[in-house]
Amino acid sequence: MQLSPFHLAIPVYDLAAARHFYGSVFGLEEGRSSDHWVDFNFFGHQLVIHLAPKNASQEAAHTNAVGGICSYEKSEQIPVSLRVQGCRTT
Repeated sequence: MQLSPFHLAIPVYDLAAARHFYGSVFGLEEGRSSDHWVDFNFFGHQLVIHLAPKNASQEAAHTNAVGGICSYEKSEQIPVSLRVQGCRTT
């Protein structure tokens, strides 16, 4: 089955912290970047985090959610890797 790549942009209020999480903790390969955004390879798709000011609605909202299509083995490895690095998983 061939998948069509998609582009997903996620607003973040702390670009450095988000860059660390998606790159170092989650292990995504970083692509192009600027002072206001960073591209990552998200299982063959493009994930972009971009700087956006924090506002009241973000304080009350749940975290953005996104899913990737990967092998069953990889899906079991991801939460283990995140927990090892101190992240909470559900």
